[in-house]
Amino acid sequence: MPPPPANRALRLITRWERFWNTRDLDEFDALFLAGSGLTYFSSEKQAVLRGPDAVREHHRGFGFAPGGAATPNRLWLAVVTVDQVGRDAAVVTATWLFRRASTPERIQRGPLTAVLVQRPAGWRIAHMAFGNWPAA
Repeated sequence: MPPPPANRALRLITRWERFWNTRDLDEFDALFLAGSGLTYFSSEKQAVLRGPDAVREHHRGFGFAPGGAATPNRLWLAVVTVDQVGRDAAVVTATWLFRRASTPERIQRGPLTAVLVQRPAGWRIAHMAFGNWPAA
């Protein structure tokens, strides 16, 4: 018996977290929705990114590459909640935290919202939105 949809959605977000830290663009298609329905609000840009090409290029700008790229920085999620919306969609809320190796005493943080949808190939991220909270 397969795990409940909420568990599969949580596994996708955990995989996305690993993707961010390994910077492996080869994982992109297994995480994000194909087609123009994908939208992404970065905490680093003041615009909505639409479609996988724009979102993939945004990640390239952070050093993501096929096969991955070493980074001394670390991103992780805390207070992760998955709210199921029917059988084929889920909303994930979390706090993202980011530590740069150059300033380990300073941790950036903010809210994350992700909308996940079930597709024949599995769960995919259809929308992500990141915000920044003031330094603590």
